[in-house]
Amino acid sequence: MHVRLLLIMFSNASSSQVILIECFVGSLRV
Repeated sequence: MHVRLLLIMFSNASSSQVILIECFVGSLRV
């Protein structure tokens, strides 16, 4: 479910926000 939100954020995000999203996803997977 959160994946869809991440995809929406990713498509609308700047490069700096993408990095924050990737870090957030990484923390969830850990």
